[in-house]
Amino acid sequence: MLRKILFVDDDQILRYAVEQHLATYREHFSTIIASDGFDAVKKLKKMPFSLVILDLIMPRMDGMSLINHLRDEYPDIPIIIISGVPREKMQQLAAATDIIAYLSKPFQTDELVAIIMNTLREEAAGGIMHDVSPAVFLQFMEMDTKTCTIRIIDKVSKQGGILHFIDGQLVDARIGDLKGIDAALKVFTWDAATIFLRNDCPPREDTINSGLQPIIMKAAGMKDESDDSQFSDDDEDYNEDEDEDEKDTPETSQLTTGYTLDDLVLPNDYDPPPAGVNTTATGVSSKDYAKAKGQVTSSLDDLRDLLDKVAGIQCSRDDIHHDETMNKVVVHLKALGVHSQFGNFQVGYIATGKACDHILLPEQPAIIVNIQPDSPRDKIIELLRIDKDILKSLIACE
Repeated sequence: MLRKILFVDDDQILRYAVEQHLATYREHFSTIIASDGFDAVKKLKKMPFSLVILDLIMPRMDGMSLINHLRDEYPDIPIIIISGVPREKMQQLAAATDIIAYLSKPFQTDELVAIIMNTLREEAAGGIMHDVSPAVFLQFMEMDTKTCTIRIIDKVSKQGGILHFIDGQLVDARIGDLKGIDAALKVFTWDAATIFLRNDCPPREDTINSGLQPIIMKAAGMKDESDDSQFSDDDEDYNEDEDEDEKDTPETSQLTTGYTLDDLVLPNDYDPPPAGVNTTATGVSSKDYAKAKGQVTSSLDDLRDLLDKVAGIQCSRDDIHHDETMNKVVVHLKALGVHSQFGNFQVGYIATGKACDHILLPEQPAIIVNIQPDSPRDKIIELLRIDKDILKSLIACE
């Protein structure tokens, strides 16, 4: 089971007895044992916990010190006290440190189980979802202006933590030792996670100060850089005798999700588009499509010819050019399209507020098309975002 509770006590016999009894509830949670506060701190760094149960009197690092550490570093984790100290003292401590429950030693294990199960039910009162894309699900929380507390665990790394939404705004996050914006970025590098949803969130300070879209885009860049480094390691073992045509670069295999100009190669027996294809939107007739034949090379000149022939736009070499400074923007927009299920990023429009605006094409390196204020912007965008096979034939039209 993904959810874990941490039981901390220096009494070896009690630890064993509790561990054996709680093992019968392994379908609901797993129990991790720590012998004292120091041991607990180490385990808290390694894995996410839904609950901590601790004794107050322990060697090296006592329960009160561990409570203070939890409140400083993991304030979202509920705490249960089990101890032989007077009940009145535990009651005062619970009220002062927001302890959810306390039990006097000796205690009935079934009583402890009842508290554990109730705590876990509250944690997931809004439901449990498995194999969820964090980017997609959390954007739904934003769009629905949801107020909720989400405990989240990554499917691959098993790392986890908690997210806090108030009126659709992500206001706070913790993943392991990461907090605030750093924790939020970590979440959006995950592809699939298990989510435990609670439909409330106590008032708290906004440590994020950002909408989700900028965070998702930055996280996509972080993930891409990590992927690139993995490819670099693989390249060391590459056989130079391997056919160059078979070798994929990181840009091709990882970044390209829409059409690329490198794909614009027509077979010699190219057929006209099937009936029903809308060719009038760009002013090109089916007869023009039928003229497409032979092999088409991919270059900026082809793109200039396309705009000149179909849109009536004459572009100089300066008007259509590669811009490597926009590569990361392309990566972010592609990732946003995938994670948001909006579809592949095909073309972007950048209003610069200057003499000319830009159209961005998702290539590596990125392609920028400068357009004047009086240019038929919508027609150009529609032309550049159409189906890849149709684009091939447009460039090939004689």
